[in-house]
Amino acid sequence: APTLRLVSVLVRSSEEMARVLDKFAGAGRCLLTFCAACGAAFGALPPSALPPTRKLLAVGYCACVQMCVGFILRVRTGDERAPYFHLLHIVLPFLASFLAAHAASRSSVGQNVARRGYSMRLACDEC
Repeated sequence: APTLRLVSVLVRSSEEMARVLDKFAGAGRCLLTFCAACGAAFGALPPSALPPTRKLLAVGYCACVQMCVGFILRVRTGDERAPYFHLLHIVLPFLASFLAAHAASRSSVGQNVARRGYSMRLACDEC
């Protein structure tokens, strides 16, 4: 989806992009909440679903594309708020919630492994 967003910014007219940016600015809180929820859901994926290195690469790609969209909007429309809007309402909430959920999922996986190791030792001690 981020790549499609980048392509649409490149092919749309400047007036149409300015209208879209105005609509997004009007729904800033909703967009912020949505991006934070998406980042948290993506960050909470277990390593069995997606390896951590792949998750980090995907998140980096999404952040770069969103910032490119903001800068292209600024260049094509002349609207100075585009890069800041994308940074504050899309990229930062997504990254922050992703990193928090990723760290929480990694620590819970580590605790589960530690618990299993402890229970294995108890079982071996009883033998």
